[in-house]
Amino acid sequence: MMLCFDETPRRFQYRIVAVALHEGRVLLHRGDDDEFWSLPGGRAEQGETSEETLVREMREELATEVSLVRPLWFVENFFAYQHRAVHEIALYFLVQLHRDFPHFAPDATFRCAQPSEPFTFRWFPTDRETLAGLPLLPSFLQEELSRLPERLEHRVHRDDPRGWSG
Repeated sequence: MMLCFDETPRRFQYRIVAVALHEGRVLLHRGDDDEFWSLPGGRAEQGETSEETLVREMREELATEVSLVRPLWFVENFFAYQHRAVHEIALYFLVQLHRDFPHFAPDATFRCAQPSEPFTFRWFPTDRETLAGLPLLPSFLQEELSRLPERLEHRVHRDDPRGWSG
């Protein structure tokens, strides 16, 4: 059972997120119906550790193995998505993709390994100028992906406070 609870029009979810870097680029993905880019990852299942979640999600989405390098951010994230006010607890990890991953080319754009998942993946430069010009969510990543923290940081982030009424 995924750790996601809906109480219309609100949702709570626990998400584990991968920050995959390669030669000055970060791997982002976008849903077919979305107008923004985000980092890959997914919702944890009950009884699953954050590492298990990330390994499972990367196998499903990228058909590759990952190694967790270190945690970066613990984020209490509040945003609106698909007419819902979402309260998300997210753990972000720096990860290393397996060396045999077939999509390391800087201009690589590719689809999710699972045909049923409507995601397109693409590498983007991690410089501030490029990231600031992207519709990247959560928006704090536009600044922070160019300077990763040395140790775990806690953040409370709101991308659309209008979705919440106290």
